[in-house]
Amino acid sequence: MQTLELSIFRFCAKESYEYYFQKYPLLYDSNLTLFSALASIDGLGFDPSMGLRVQGLCVFDDVPLYELVRRFGKDLCLEPLSQRYVSKDLALDKEAMFARYGWFFDKHSFITPSDRYELYQYLWANTISLQSDESYLGDGFFLYVDWLLTRYPKHFDTLIHTLANAQSGVMSYAPVEALIYTKKPNTPHITRTIHSLISKVARFGQCPGCGRAWINELESMRIPPIPDSAITALKALDQQDHKAFIVFDAYANYEAKSLVSSTKSLLQALGYKVITPRGKLLPLGGYFGRILEPKDLIKRIAYNLALADKEKAVLVFGDCRSYYAALFAQDALLRDQALLDEVCALYGKIDYDISPVRHIKDIISSDQSELWGRDSLLESLKLAAYPSTLAFDRIDNQQAVYGFDPSIMALPKSVFKHLSGPNFTQEEIMNAAKDLHTRYVPIASKLGGKWLDIIESRQDFSHLQTYNYEGYLRESARMRFAGIDAGADVLVVSSLGLFRAFSTLAKTSAKSIGRDPSETPTLLLPQAALLALGVRDGLGLSGATMRTLDLALA
Repeated sequence: MQTLELSIFRFCAKESYEYYFQKYPLLYDSNLTLFSALASIDGLGFDPSMGLRVQGLCVFDDVPLYELVRRFGKDLCLEPLSQRYVSKDLALDKEAMFARYGWFFDKHSFITPSDRYELYQYLWANTISLQSDESYLGDGFFLYVDWLLTRYPKHFDTLIHTLANAQSGVMSYAPVEALIYTKKPNTPHITRTIHSLISKVARFGQCPGCGRAWINELESMRIPPIPDSAITALKALDQQDHKAFIVFDAYANYEAKSLVSSTKSLLQALGYKVITPRGKLLPLGGYFGRILEPKDLIKRIAYNLALADKEKAVLVFGDCRSYYAALFAQDALLRDQALLDEVCALYGKIDYDISPVRHIKDIISSDQSELWGRDSLLESLKLAAYPSTLAFDRIDNQQAVYGFDPSIMALPKSVFKHLSGPNFTQEEIMNAAKDLHTRYVPIASKLGGKWLDIIESRQDFSHLQTYNYEGYLRESARMRFAGIDAGADVLVVSSLGLFRAFSTLAKTSAKSIGRDPSETPTLLLPQAALLALGVRDGLGLSGATMRTLDLALA
């Protein structure tokens, strides 16, 4: 038996307006699960059908306590999924959550009483997002409306228009998978389902204030066709044996100049060969390009991969979102032979197995360069990563951006070579996974410094910038100040949208939530890596940011 300490949120709406955390020492073994442990605490309010938060992450399924200890340590903080609707301790007031949608059922009288109560099956999903706008209808409500569309196809237009508001509707959804530790059993995949709804709303839902379909408002986000001249030039390129890197540089953001220049500088500082392609890389379609025009997005990325393949080079991305778009396209091409044939006919024969894409994180984490042996300039700093998975998770944060399933993890057979027998216990598998994790070198150990795992950094609202600017500023400011309030000396980002909100718009976004401006510097990931190496040339930072950094490093 081993000991851990639970710090449990305690509150009773009928007795007090204040909450507190109560500590519970607990003996556990490999058989004790979280829900069983909570059931053994007299008087504790908890509803297993809803779940709870452990260290800020949502737990919807019963899990062994040793697994949580291995992931988070022996001091576990347990909270309700939503403090807004808490009734007692970890339990939520589902009646109050349901009552919020009385206006919806009054407006849509065609929904039968039994179908109205079906909403209860989705309320748990309303509690995941860190969205602070109280007018936001909720991800669980969106899943419910998706279910209603199958039940009431004749009322498609009415139901879709309900979701079309720029602030409260589905267009302001931000993927939530990175906030989930264990999925709720037998439930729809949230991001995949809501992306499908976004596509429907964009095409058929009227944008409030203009009376036109959302798709007309998103024209600037649509992916233009690839010029015939570019295709002709690509086919004319000869294969070359460079074995080098090409840095993706086709961004629309002004802030991308710093990203591209620092990514190139870092690769060169690590001893890698960086080349300029003989053709021009094409910009991608962004968040809505992936949802609304996935085939066009895949073709654009395929063009860029084909260009890299002609140069015998690896295409490298400095930002997460473009990198995951490229992975999505590469995977789609390998799974869809007809699409691959179409792409090959356009761009010439290309083998996508030998046209890899990389994120700068993977390169930083590798052990290939001897340059990482030196002392890091960042060693004395506290840093917060956005997304936090840059520093902490072995598995990439793909699921948070494009709806990949975070529960699927393929472990190499070599991990299990020390285990005996054809069948392994759950604990043996977890130990093997831990062994694998120790062989993986995370960014945190490479760059130095103390990294803070900020739960707010697991959700990115940057895509709201175009049509919900207030929401973009507000949510980005909350994320930024969560890191600052936790004591971070430097914020490290891999999102151009966040970099803009954290740096260029720092004062404006702070004002949006009533906070005083903060001079806490924000670095792009390759900039942080260059500083860790002691390289100051090619950072692309303003003089003011450098002065603030120098003070922090002093």
